Amino acid sequence: MSSTWRVDNRIPTQRLVIRFPQREQKDVAQDYKQCEVVDGDKITTVRFHDYALTYSIPDLYNQLFGGADSETQCISPQVMTELLREHVHLVLENGPSVSGKEHRSLRVLDFGAGNGMIGEEVRLLASAYNDGSLANSTSVVGFDILPEAKMAAERDRPGVYDAYIVADITEYVKNVRAEPVTVCLAGFNVLVSVSALSFGDASAAALRAAVSLVQNGGLILFNLKAGLLESEGIYAGAGGTSDEGTEIGFSGLLQKAVAERRLKILAKKTYCHRFSATGKPLYYVAVVAIKHMPLD
Repeated sequence: MSSTWRVDNRIPTQRLVIRFPQREQKDVAQDYKQCEVVDGDKITTVRFHDYALTYSIPDLYNQLFGGADSETQCISPQVMTELLREHVHLVLENGPSVSGKEHRSLRVLDFGAGNGMIGEEVRLLASAYNDGSLANSTSVVGFDILPEAKMAAERDRPGVYDAYIVADITEYVKNVRAEPVTVCLAGFNVLVSVSALSFGDASAAALRAAVSLVQNGGLILFNLKAGLLESEGIYAGAGGTSDEGTEIGFSGLLQKAVAERRLKILAKKTYCHRFSATGKPLYYVAVVAIKHMPLD
């Protein structure tokens, strides 16, 4: 499997006029925070978590969440990729190649891929790793439930993904197809999910399904809102749902997986994910785990 991505593939972006009318407001739930996109006399109100609309406006998602210099200073893709860089040696397959160098293969499933930010960061990591030896043996597959996400990825970051699947992953894994991505059958050795598990956007069943596509010994990387993870456990809370709507079934799945040694937590990092529409810092915890057994 080969990708057409190159470092210079990135499509130039235009600067949008964006306003934040909630800047002075307090007690606005994170899921209801919004901005206004101004185009002449036309004003479009966009809720941050209305991903279909956000992706459909060219350059909006990038300008809102595209790194430290974005409107919200969102750095999760960079933080997660740095954690992957620190742990990637655990999954690289070693063995002599025809050139006498070690053979390395990285097979990444980007779950909740959106418009390709994390996929692009993975490509940059592979290009820089060990003098670029990983670049030509890296496969990245995007997976999202929204067709608007796939269209945005193809528009904003062409060639980043070897394939991009739009489907409900809980249904997809019931009949994994060889096309368009045979790597799904072979198994991934890395699963990355950035900000897809923080507000019930992906359920416990979806996480279980995504992890089922990863080989035993593979890395699982995800992030969650700080406060959902305990220093000595996986999840804070017992019963019901959190005030932000995260399903308690997700917490139970993680607790059970760690207790039964199906997953082993390798690292956790608390950091400022981004700033809200009201200017409040939002802290998340990034988690790196290794899969030992299926989560069933």
